[in-house]
Amino acid sequence: MMGTVAAKIYSGIKKRRNLLINIAKFTIAVTLIYFLVTHLNPSQIYSDMKKANKLLISFALLLLGLNVYLQYVKWELICKQVLGVTDKRKIWLSLFYGFSAGISTPMRLGEYVGRAIPFKDKNLLEITFATFVDKIFPIFMVLFIGSVATIIFLHYYFNVAVYVTVSLFLVIFISLYLLLLIFSDSDFWDSYLYKKVSNIKIFNKYIEKFQILKKVNKVTLRKVTVYSFLFYLTYIFQFAILFYAFSGSFDFVNYIWIGSMVMFAKKFISFLTFGDLGIREATAVYFAGLIGISETAAFNASIIIFVINLVLPSLVGLFLFLRRN
Repeated sequence: MMGTVAAKIYSGIKKRRNLLINIAKFTIAVTLIYFLVTHLNPSQIYSDMKKANKLLISFALLLLGLNVYLQYVKWELICKQVLGVTDKRKIWLSLFYGFSAGISTPMRLGEYVGRAIPFKDKNLLEITFATFVDKIFPIFMVLFIGSVATIIFLHYYFNVAVYVTVSLFLVIFISLYLLLLIFSDSDFWDSYLYKKVSNIKIFNKYIEKFQILKKVNKVTLRKVTVYSFLFYLTYIFQFAILFYAFSGSFDFVNYIWIGSMVMFAKKFISFLTFGDLGIREATAVYFAGLIGISETAAFNASIIIFVINLVLPSLVGLFLFLRRN
């Protein structure tokens, strides 16, 4: 009897797994935001919002255009080189559908599926690999710059010994340099990775799809790296401008420092909430508090950058998708 009841409960949980996960993520996000708002004082948050420099916020909003354009140029390059797609309209739609599909999924994995929607003649596996190429280099940027910023933070604010700091720097630089050498080598995609994948039995029937691995060349990888770096700089600059808008204090070095650590930290725990909501704000407030910068400004800047860079593009993507259907 008990076994039957347990089996039914398990079956019910399994059927509603995605719904339960989304409810859990929503709950965590709301809880974090509620805790931060009560910790910082709602009236202070509202007051700082009203007093914020609207011109600087408008400038950060305008930078969304550059942000999206850099993502488009990078995705267009990969679509042309890897997928053989040259239709600019489809590439734009693919990018925006990806924004909408990714915002509500752990680590934005839904973006892989969303980007495939306009490319009906392409296999999902091909789109997934192309998206992986598109995403891997920005991740390297975040990990490398963020880890350097975090090590400096640990050294100054937690009195980590100099020899430990230097050792960590060496490990980070050497590790990421070797990874970049590997991923920037077209032979890695053409020979090593293709052969390894083709030896996995479950991929045997898709083996022809992995031929696109051979299309990744050094010129494409260099361009993708440059676009990824420019995209990273745009995002960090947006964050610093918003920080300045809410704090009223020109302290760009610290703002960029905090932004780099926030991006680094949320890469490891972004799966907990929708679009990193709550995670971004909590880490920004934490680092700002330790450095001695306005926590309220950190919270407001984080909320606004979430709206600008994630909510707005996602709404545009949703509009385009609904219009299509």
